[in-house]
Amino acid sequence: MKAIITTLFLFITFLLAGQEGFQTRSIALFKNGLAFVQKSAQVDTDNEGRYRLKGNLPQARLGTFWVGAGTERFQSVRSYIDSVETKRTVRNIRETLELNIGKEAKLILPRVGGLDTLSGVLRAMEGDQLVFESAGQWHFLNANQIRQVLFEKKPAYAVEETTSKRVVEVAYAEPGKQKPLDLLYLTNEISWMPNYLLQIKDNGKAQLTLRGQVVNGLEKAVQTDLYFVVGVPNFRYSESVEPFLLLDAMQRPRSYNANLSRRNINALAGQFSNYQPVTYEEAYPARGNNPMGENLSGDAKEDLFFYELKGIDLAAGERAFYDILTLEVPFKHIYRVKLPAYKGNVTFASSRSDTQEDRVPVKHTLRLKNEGNTPWTTGTALILDAKEDRQSPISQDQLNYTPAGGTVYLPVTTATDVYVTETAVELNREAAAKRWGGHRYDLLTIEGYIKLQNFRSEAIQVELEKRITGELSKSSEQWQNTFIPNPRSSANRLNEVEWSLELEAGQEKEIVYTYELYVRNY
Repeated sequence: MKAIITTLFLFITFLLAGQEGFQTRSIALFKNGLAFVQKSAQVDTDNEGRYRLKGNLPQARLGTFWVGAGTERFQSVRSYIDSVETKRTVRNIRETLELNIGKEAKLILPRVGGLDTLSGVLRAMEGDQLVFESAGQWHFLNANQIRQVLFEKKPAYAVEETTSKRVVEVAYAEPGKQKPLDLLYLTNEISWMPNYLLQIKDNGKAQLTLRGQVVNGLEKAVQTDLYFVVGVPNFRYSESVEPFLLLDAMQRPRSYNANLSRRNINALAGQFSNYQPVTYEEAYPARGNNPMGENLSGDAKEDLFFYELKGIDLAAGERAFYDILTLEVPFKHIYRVKLPAYKGNVTFASSRSDTQEDRVPVKHTLRLKNEGNTPWTTGTALILDAKEDRQSPISQDQLNYTPAGGTVYLPVTTATDVYVTETAVELNREAAAKRWGGHRYDLLTIEGYIKLQNFRSEAIQVELEKRITGELSKSSEQWQNTFIPNPRSSANRLNEVEWSLELEAGQEKEIVYTYELYVRNY
């Protein structure tokens, strides 16, 4: 017969997992460490129409705990402190021994250089002292020195005790059986994190896979619909707990960081360490059929998008991966350069102001096009080269939110074989050309030079951007300009300038541009 072993191991107790008798209908998961949970049950009231919620109360956020009764009507919903008979599993070997006095057992005891096994009957416990009968001999053992206890028959492991707990009581207008009862609340005990895998293939195509990583604390779900929410959630008071559910009657709502996605997962799991003589099959029942690799459907609700996954089983403390979408996307290698802005009066204030030639970092990126019908949420992105059988790691960075039909730049790395340098010189200065705000301003004509060198063996696409203060004149390469407000001065306008050009393998090119700038005459 297979022995049942009582020892210390990591396990998530079901006594902590939610409210007894409730079915979790749906969980909407947000990336900021929050989730919106919807539960329902059919309950029987007492003769006065009252029903008390059993089990642990949910970890609801301030103002989000709502109780409903379908078409029924409540007379009252209240919470109070009461003495409650509860059951819990044993916390240590000493409690296990106390609960199983009179039963046969095998004890694993330490000895010099190894372990000993002692078979017999548990006779009595006095404090930490165990009275144990074995082969006609009586042993007095320190329970703290016992490493394991083995039972051939199922042992007792549930401890009954009376504790003070906050109880939620609902009172229906009429007593009865099978009354509908719904719970809605926002919690920080379950969340999700988006992970992307981008596999680069030939002909400018790549395969993009979005996977949802669910991090669960106390919630238990059986045949529950999960919704992975894309967008920016706004739950203003989510960092405070719901005072209606606090154990301490005088405790005020407290604020703290409720971002589950930033928790250390190992530390989180350590909160649920326990002594549990429970088999894996008892703890984790058979799962539903959750196919991997199939795209999830979804729909938009106002400013949020909900990916839907139906019929999921998820145990308390469990982590899980779910594929949300897999699709082929077009991409292009783009080398992007953000040229630093010259600081107007500071840079060109002297009578003759030229700048030094500086090398500017070049960022290798992948420009992706979302040709699907659903948005891409912000998440981690692992890039692999999958042109051959071998999957070669290229980079990992962040893929930003991209609406359907939009484009996004995914950073790869800093390009070391593409050089960009820039400098600027003062061509002309017209002293006191303008008077504004009681001050005189000189009008400068500035000429800038941007040198590009491609040391790669293939042609590349380069995109440059620069903020220029002043009035644009001309450029040797076509540029695009966007005017933006200048909060510092009305004498000069601000321009966001962009260039896009192709460099052949080994090619050098120079961009020459001019603009006019007013600087204060000192």
